[in-house]
Amino acid sequence: MNPVRKNIAALALLASAWPLAAQTAPAAAPAPAKEEVVQLSPYLVRSGDSSVGRYTSLESTSAGRVRINLMDSSQSVSVITSELIQDVAAGRLMDAVKYIAGVSESTLPNANERTNVRGFQADGHAVDGFTYGGFMNLDPAIVDRIEVVKGPNSILAPQPTSPGGTVNNATKKPQFRDFGSINLQVGQFDANSAYVDINRMVDSKLAFRFVGSVRHWDNWWENSYVHSSTLMPGFTYKFSDTAQITGQYIHTNWSSTLYLGLPVDPTSGTTTKAHFLTGVPLDRGVFADDIYRHDQQDDFKVELTAELWGGIQMRLAALYHKASQVAPQLNTGNSTGGTGGNRDPLTGIWNYGLQYGSTAPYASSPIATLPTSIFSRSGTIPRDDPRTLYIQNDYAYIVENSSLKSTTLVGFAYSGQRNYGNAAYNISAPNFDITNYAPVHWTYGTLNFYNQNSNRFLQGYASENLALFENRLILNVAESKQYYRQRTHNMVSGVVRTGSPDTSLPSYGIVIKPLKDMVSIYYAYSEQSSANTPSTTGAFVPALTSSKQKEYGARFKVLDDKVYFTVSHFDIQQDNFSVPNPANLTTPPPSPLLPALFSDRKAKGWEYELRANPTKNISIIGNYTSFKNRDPNNVEFRGTAEKSGAVLVSYAFDKESTPALDGFRAAVGVDFIGNRPGDAASGLTAASTSTTVIPNLPTFYLGARTLVNLTLAYNSGHNWSVQMNVDNVFNKEYLMASINRSLVYVGTPTNVRVSFNRKF
Repeated sequence: MNPVRKNIAALALLASAWPLAAQTAPAAAPAPAKEEVVQLSPYLVRSGDSSVGRYTSLESTSAGRVRINLMDSSQSVSVITSELIQDVAAGRLMDAVKYIAGVSESTLPNANERTNVRGFQADGHAVDGFTYGGFMNLDPAIVDRIEVVKGPNSILAPQPTSPGGTVNNATKKPQFRDFGSINLQVGQFDANSAYVDINRMVDSKLAFRFVGSVRHWDNWWENSYVHSSTLMPGFTYKFSDTAQITGQYIHTNWSSTLYLGLPVDPTSGTTTKAHFLTGVPLDRGVFADDIYRHDQQDDFKVELTAELWGGIQMRLAALYHKASQVAPQLNTGNSTGGTGGNRDPLTGIWNYGLQYGSTAPYASSPIATLPTSIFSRSGTIPRDDPRTLYIQNDYAYIVENSSLKSTTLVGFAYSGQRNYGNAAYNISAPNFDITNYAPVHWTYGTLNFYNQNSNRFLQGYASENLALFENRLILNVAESKQYYRQRTHNMVSGVVRTGSPDTSLPSYGIVIKPLKDMVSIYYAYSEQSSANTPSTTGAFVPALTSSKQKEYGARFKVLDDKVYFTVSHFDIQQDNFSVPNPANLTTPPPSPLLPALFSDRKAKGWEYELRANPTKNISIIGNYTSFKNRDPNNVEFRGTAEKSGAVLVSYAFDKESTPALDGFRAAVGVDFIGNRPGDAASGLTAASTSTTVIPNLPTFYLGARTLVNLTLAYNSGHNWSVQMNVDNVFNKEYLMASINRSLVYVGTPTNVRVSFNRKF
C-alpha cells in the first residue's frame, strides 16, 4: 500500500476508534461546572471567536502584538474565520484569503505560499507571528484563523516578506474542553486528504491537542501531484488564571512533482491575447517523474504569557525552525526555427511578425521562419538547509479608568539563522516536441553556486496607545530600532562578504470615532525594512530595502452589528525592491546565477471590504481593490492584478424557516482578477535616449478572469456532516499564473470535491 494512503487509513482508524473507546464504560453524570470568569491575556484571542457573524471577527493581535478591536486600529486588519476556511474547503490558504481586499493570486500557485498583497509578492509563511521561508504551501488543516495586516508593520513583521502586508496564520491551540473530529475528502483533483483533530482537557490546568493531516493530491495537470503529511501535537499548562504556557511541535513532509506550466504560443504579444500552440492539450505536463520538489520542516514552539507585578503583562515566545529543501527549476527555452516575434524599440511592445535591425531607423520586415513546436530545457536544482532560532519578548502595561485607557508596550525580537546548504547544480533535459510529448529525463550537471549564509537580527521597540473621551479618540505612536548582521561565504571562490546595517522605523496613527462603536475614521503612517544578503560576485546589492506607507480610511459597524464595512486608501513607496533577473530563466541559465535587479516602486489605490449578516441565516463577505503598482517608468509588475474582487454568500436553512431543509447550507463564491503581466519587464529599449525614455513592456499578459465556486453542505445535528465543493462551476478556461512566457499555469476546469466530517 502507498505510504501516504497508509497514513490516511491510520488517521481514519484512530479517529473512529477514539469515541468508541470512550464508550466502553458508562460515564458518571458530571457535576455542574462552576462558571469561571477568567481574564484573558491581552496577547491572546479566543479561538473560533466569530460572534459577530459566520465570516466576521473583530479582534486581532497581529497589528501590534496585543489584542485590539478592529474598530480601534489605525492600520487595516482583516480576519478570516475558521468557518470560512471550512466553507471553501481550502486546499491552499489562497483559497480563503482571496476574500480579503488587496490579496490575489501571484506567480507560483503550487508552492512557496506565494501571494500578492497590495501588489507586492510575498513568499514563505507567517505562523503565530513568526515569519520564515519554505517551498511548501502550508496545510490549512492546522490553521484556526488568518489575520491579514495591510502595509508595512515593523512590530508584527520586523523581517517582512512583503511591504504590502503580512498574512499571519494562527494555528489551532489546545482548549480547556474535550472535542475531536475527523475529516475525509475525496475528489478528482487536489482533493484526496484526511485530517484528525483531537483535544483533551486533562484537568483544569492541563490540556492537549493533536492535529494530524495527510494529503494525496492528483493535480489536473498531467502526471502532477502533491503528497504531504503534517503532525502538530501541543499542550497548554495553566500556572494560574493569569499565567500559562503553550508548547507545539509541527512536522511537515511535503513533496510535489515539478509542474511549472506550458509555454505560450510564441506569437503571443503585448497587445494580443496569450494562447497556447494549437493542438496542445491544456493539461499537458512536460516534466518527467524523476524530478520533484521536496520540503521537510520541523518547528518547535513555546509561548509563555503571564501577569507580573503591578499589572504588567508579559509574553515570551520562541521558535526553533529546521528545514531541508530541494526546489528544481527547469526552464523552457524558445522554440527552434524562429523567435516568433521581438520587441519594437520605438514602443517597447512585443510584436509578432516583425524583426528589427540593430541600428536606426529600425525598419520592420516579415519574420523569416514560423515557430515550431520544439522546445529546449535546462535549469538548476537548488538545495537549502537552514536552521533558525527566533525569540520574541513583549511587556504590556495597561491602565484604564473613566477618562482614558493607556496601553504601553516595550519588547524585543531576535533571530539567528545559518544555512548550511545553499547550493545549486545545473540540470538539463533533451529538447522535446510539445505536440507529441514523451517523458525525457534530466541529467545532473556542474555546480552552479555553493554559499554558506548566516544572519542575525535584533530589534527593540516601544509603543504607546492612548484612548480618550470614552474611546472616541485613539492615538498611537511607536519606534522600532533594528540591527542586522549578514554574512555570505562563497565556498567556490572563497570570497566572504558581510554587512551590518541598522535603522530606526517610526509609526503613528490616529482613530476618531464620531459615532462610538459605529463609525471609525483613521490615518496611519508606518515604515519597514529588511536586509539584503551581500553578494560575493561584486554585483551591486543595497544594504537595506525600505518601505513607507500612508493610509487612511473608515470603518462602519451598523444595523446592530449586522453590517461591517471598510474603505481604505493606501500609498506605499519602496526603494531597492528586488526584481527577478529574467536572464536566469534562459536556457541554459548563467552560471553562477545572476543577482536580482533592484528598482523603486510605488503602489497607490483603494480597497473596499464588506461583512454582513442581514439575518441569522445569511453570511456575506466581499471585497474590491483598484490600485496601481508601478516602477519609476510606470511599468506594471509581473503577476500583479491591479483590479480584483471576490464575494462569498452563504445561506443556512433551519427548522423555523424551512423545516424540510433543516441542516442544509449553500454558499456561492465569485472571484475576479484583472489583467496581469505574464513576465518581468526590465530596462529600456534600444531606441531610448536620455531625453526620450522608452521602457520595455511585459511581452504578454494573462487575461482577466471570473470564477464561480459552489458549496453544498448538510449537518445532521448528530455529530456528522457532509459537504460538496464545486470549483469553477462554469468550466472557465483561463490562465492561472505564470513565471515567464515559457512557464504558464493553466487553470483547473470544473472540479468536484466531497468532504465527510465526524465529531466526537
